[in-house]
Amino acid sequence: MYTKLDPLTLYIQEKNPACILLTETWLSPVVPDSLIGLNDYILYRTDRTSRGGGVYALLNRTIFKQFSVTSCSKNYGNIELIRVTCVSSCQSFSMVYIYRPPGTSVVEDQLLART
Repeated sequence: MYTKLDPLTLYIQEKNPACILLTETWLSPVVPDSLIGLNDYILYRTDRTSRGGGVYALLNRTIFKQFSVTSCSKNYGNIELIRVTCVSSCQSFSMVYIYRPPGTSVVEDQLLART
C-alpha cells in the first residue's frame, strides 16, 4: 500500500469522494493513522497481525455528519469486516466491507452468512 499512497492521495484530492474502501491493505498495527489518513476524512481500519489482508475505510467528514462504525473481524475467524452506517443531510445508509482471504473455512463462511 505504501507505494500506492501518492496516487491514491492525488485521486482523493481531485475527486473528493464521499468514501474510500480498500482491501488487501497489508497494514499492521505498527503503521500509525497519521501516515495513511487524510485531513477531511475519518479513518477506520482493521489490520492483520500476519502478512496480507486488511480493510481500510475513509469517510468524508464534510459530507457525513454522523457515523456508526463496527469492526467485527474478531467474530469471523480470518475474515476481516468493517460495518459502517453513515448519515448525511439527505440520506442514511449502511455498508459492510469484507476481506475474505483464500482458504477461508466453511465454518467462517457460515458465520459470515448469518449476519
